[in-house]
Amino acid sequence: MRLSVILDPGRTWADMAALARDVDSAGWHAVYTCDHFMPYTQSGAPDDGPVLECWTTLTALAAQTQRVRLGSLVMSVTYRHPAVMANMAATLDLVSGGRVILGVGAGWQVNEHAAYGLALPPPRERLAALDEACAVITGLLRQQRTTLDGTHYVLADAPCDPKPLQERLPLLVGSGGERYGLRVVARHADIWHSWMDAETLRRKGAIVDDYCADIGRDPATLVRSTGGTVAADDDPGLITERLTELEAAGADEFILIDDASTMSTDESRRLLDLLSRRVLPALG
Repeated sequence: MRLSVILDPGRTWADMAALARDVDSAGWHAVYTCDHFMPYTQSGAPDDGPVLECWTTLTALAAQTQRVRLGSLVMSVTYRHPAVMANMAATLDLVSGGRVILGVGAGWQVNEHAAYGLALPPPRERLAALDEACAVITGLLRQQRTTLDGTHYVLADAPCDPKPLQERLPLLVGSGGERYGLRVVARHADIWHSWMDAETLRRKGAIVDDYCADIGRDPATLVRSTGGTVAADDDPGLITERLTELEAAGADEFILIDDASTMSTDESRRLLDLLSRRVLPALG
């Protein structure tokens, strides 16, 4: 199993860079950051608080690291046009030496859409847009030209030049929706991500396997990613058992959630060091 981290964009840039350098030197798989513009509020009202922009941060982290992969978890199609995302990903892949994971999702955070005047359609419409967006992205990244006459996106003989350094830049699709979202995953994703425990992963994994079979895709070609929080005082042995249980349920990657509201940067660095020394070697 691979071990990755999603850094809290509410931290300072200096702190995010330090955490990324720590996991890079320790041999972790990937550093992710989320694609939001303000803290979440249940009421839907805008909120104050720093949130570093996703793609600018990933680009800057490319210069701070050497080996660790760099991913968005996840960019929203409600405010990111897929053709723009594809071109951004291709360029950053070249700049970073072939380390980009492009993560996309349907969008969900009400308060940032309301504050910026961005449309947030019903879930089924957002998922339909995500489906088309994935087709746009994979077409632009992997074909010489792309034409698509969709409901949400229209492309006419569109290029994306230069292409990524990676022969197949991984497309991560974040979704847990069993009726439609996982169909999008089966059709387009190289990596499927959802926050799940082992039981949920096993159940939803069987559903996505069926959707893969429906379209003639080998389910083994889909990387499965989940994650969660780890407390600073958790026993490393128990953490390893938890991750081993997730691996047995089908997980290929565990993404640690870095939460600045519960852990200072120094505390987070100590936790990452503990996981690097005591848990990462046990995962093989």
